Amino acid sequence: MSLSAILESQASQLLHPAIDVQGDLLGYGFRTAGGNVHVVSEGGKIVGSSDLRAQLGDRTVQWEQRKGSLVRLDDQWNRDDLRQFLAAPAALSGRALYDKHRAAWQIHVDLDHPGKYVILVCWGLMTYVYPTFSSLPFLHFLGPKGTGKSQSLDLLAALSRDGYKSRATAAVVGDLIESRRVTLLFDQANSMSPEHVDLFADSYRAGARRTIVNMDKRGVPYEFETFGPKTFAGIQPLDPDLADRTILITTTPASRTLEPVGSHDPIFADLRAQSYRWALVNYWSLCRLSKCSAATHNLRRVCTRPCTAIADASAICGYPSKS
Repeated sequence: MSLSAILESQASQLLHPAIDVQGDLLGYGFRTAGGNVHVVSEGGKIVGSSDLRAQLGDRTVQWEQRKGSLVRLDDQWNRDDLRQFLAAPAALSGRALYDKHRAAWQIHVDLDHPGKYVILVCWGLMTYVYPTFSSLPFLHFLGPKGTGKSQSLDLLAALSRDGYKSRATAAVVGDLIESRRVTLLFDQANSMSPEHVDLFADSYRAGARRTIVNMDKRGVPYEFETFGPKTFAGIQPLDPDLADRTILITTTPASRTLEPVGSHDPIFADLRAQSYRWALVNYWSLCRLSKCSAATHNLRRVCTRPCTAIADASAICGYPSKS
């Protein structure tokens, strides 16, 4: 194509293949044995595609081609449910979805204050639309051994969008965020290396990136994005560079017998499907989400606004207004 033809052609909307938000567009991508599958919503109009392009009226949407694989569709969204959704898009109300998520948390995790369940549900739902926000709060489960921190991470892994529980190296974390934009769940954070602290410190804000030495090609630095939702769990407070960007959830010994978290529990599969549905159907009309980046000098308030916005969008009363 000639230069003049390129410049005169209509620009495509270029989206990250895993999850992206641009204006009134929200898109997701998944991996299958037969190729990648994408679902995109524009103003409530929802389209599925197995190509790198999709047409939404007179608007062309195109997905970037990146290194690495997307999350498996079967690990995120039941195929029959996705087919039904694309044929007739519908979703639970925000309140009904919240109630289902909260019920799951109360079955598997025993917390000492009801407000903590509200925060955890809203944070989990936030992961389905997180690129909307200019900053995100970290979560930190803090408590002695045997107080449910690991079980809480397991449950977040099951309920969040592409939850990934790991203690991966900085380079691996960079690969995962760059290709899949995972929800990173970092256990035993008390033994976090200085390299990890440095990597995570600015990753609460949109556009945060890091450059490290490429050991395979030393003359070519490896640059990757670091922005995205992250949760830590440990027995000691976080480094101060992380703590002021964090919502703290203290844990105590359970007062009752709790159900274990099974990774293939059909209830979790249904909750993920319902969360994707809710986000795709309602994203365009969640006006509050676009207002949560207003200027403020209080870093903690900037970081906690996404959870407040999700609570408002879900018509949840009682979300903590102060941090």
